[in-house]
Amino acid sequence: DPYGARKGHELPVRPAGARLLSVDNLSMGKIVRNTSFSIYAGQITGMFGLVGAGRTEMMKVVAGAFKRDFFHGGEISFGGKPVRYRVPRQAVRDGIVYITEDRKLDGFFETMTIDRNIQMGDMAMGSNPLSVMSMGQAHKLASSWWSELSIRAINKDSKVLELSGGNQQKVVIAKGLIQKPRLVIFDEPTRGVDVGSIVEIHQFINKLADEGIAVVVISSYLPEILALSDRILIARQGQIVEEMRAGDWKERRSRSSRPSSRAGWPPLKTARRRLRSAAVQFSCRAVHRGSPAHRVYRNTRHDQRAHPRRRRADRPPRHRHAGREGRIAADTVCP
Repeated sequence: DPYGARKGHELPVRPAGARLLSVDNLSMGKIVRNTSFSIYAGQITGMFGLVGAGRTEMMKVVAGAFKRDFFHGGEISFGGKPVRYRVPRQAVRDGIVYITEDRKLDGFFETMTIDRNIQMGDMAMGSNPLSVMSMGQAHKLASSWWSELSIRAINKDSKVLELSGGNQQKVVIAKGLIQKPRLVIFDEPTRGVDVGSIVEIHQFINKLADEGIAVVVISSYLPEILALSDRILIARQGQIVEEMRAGDWKERRSRSSRPSSRAGWPPLKTARRRLRSAAVQFSCRAVHRGSPAHRVYRNTRHDQRAHPRRRRADRPPRHRHAGREGRIAADTVCP
């Protein structure tokens, strides 16, 4: 199981280092609404939530890709000083790297080679864009990342478009980490990645945290969050609604999985679902003409017409497929 590292080996939770990022009352339109959280060095902070919960937008504001509200947009402090990034390059110079969830759209240049893509990440730090770098220099710059991330290609001159999904993701990670960041934001780091590459990417993320780098992992897949995170932030409707440690999550799960006092009884939701299913099946059997249930229903309706003054509580419930005269359509289709 690629997501079972922390569950299987019970990895210890890393202690929190210095507070590197502090977000207070962050707002951006109707997507991010008055949310606050902190990120610490040397820890992996998992941000969990469904798609549309505002997780990506929060961290894109931090990385300078989106702009928060000008009035009442909140405050962001990085490294102890307030910041307001207008473009991602300012955040990259300060040491914030955002690794996108859509690598084919925003992650790499598909017609360039692997070395050229990694070189473009180095140029984004603020070096002279008009400087000329030879292919030998680009290869020397990227050679360490080939072995660090185990990038596999047919040859050194392969284009990124020709690689598998896992190797493409490794190129995107190398392109960001060559900028020597202090905070790395991984947005869905294993989406569309093979199982072998998932394990390697998770090992590399853990290695970054062990080196003292602050890491944020955004994911909608709970096993991945539990396998990687030291702290978990839960996002819902544009806000961080809860914060917990990985150990607290396990304790809650074990507490909720204790057997109830009703030994041998199914859970209440399961019992309700079974009752609803049985009711639907009985209703469908009653629809078909000629069945015993239909004859009982027909006789009951006949008795109601013969005795119109019967109390309403004594009458059987009217079938939802019945017509105004109490007849049931013969062409009714049941699931």
